[in-house]
Amino acid sequence: MGNFMPELKRLLQGPVPPSPNRRKLNGMNQGMPRRLGIGLLLLALSSAPSSMGATMSKCQTADGRITYTDQPCSTGAVTQKRIEPDAAPAAPPAPQPSRAVVVDPPYKRPSPVVVPPVPPAADLSKLPKDAQGRPIISQSRNYAIVVDDDAKLRPVNVLAACSELVTRCVSPRERTLDACFMSVPQCPSAQPWNDPAYKPCCPAQCWAQYEEKRIAGMAPIAAFRATLYGTQDDRGAGCIPIR
Repeated sequence: MGNFMPELKRLLQGPVPPSPNRRKLNGMNQGMPRRLGIGLLLLALSSAPSSMGATMSKCQTADGRITYTDQPCSTGAVTQKRIEPDAAPAAPPAPQPSRAVVVDPPYKRPSPVVVPPVPPAADLSKLPKDAQGRPIISQSRNYAIVVDDDAKLRPVNVLAACSELVTRCVSPRERTLDACFMSVPQCPSAQPWNDPAYKPCCPAQCWAQYEEKRIAGMAPIAAFRATLYGTQDDRGAGCIPIR
């Protein structure tokens, strides 16, 4: 805005003296009338973008002359009006992230599903054997990891087998955790690790504790973990005592 103000001031001060090198344009006098200069100034002010941020002053001198300037009116002049630039429109508020909380629907006992069969045991016949005929999985100079089929079954083995049965069954859009836990084979006794005819299963008390937690409003995964492995509040006491 300040770049063309000197020229506008010169136009407002009176007619421009004619120059011998200038030609007449359409029969008009080369001196521009003051009112035409004021009109051009107002047009320039109205078309100037507000982003220029200039504040214009309309000043009237003692002899009645009116000038427009981006500076304060001079001493002795009367400030008739200050033209403030239009304020920039306020930016729209930034969209807030969604804070919607996903709430699980109330528990409802599911329909039974077909649990996929347990994959067959790995073929260990080609592995090297130790002195007792047990397959060696890994060994070094100081130790060997072997498969002992005659080792005593423990509660932790039953817990691992139950967890694998349920998690292998779960399939998105096909078999839910609730349906799989209810449908996996249940052990015929409360202590299946003492059963000579043991097969992978989940003790009946595990499903009962899981369903109780689900009815109380616990989410499926949280109820599954709390049932099998316990929580900090109950010091890790799950449905299968492993300590």
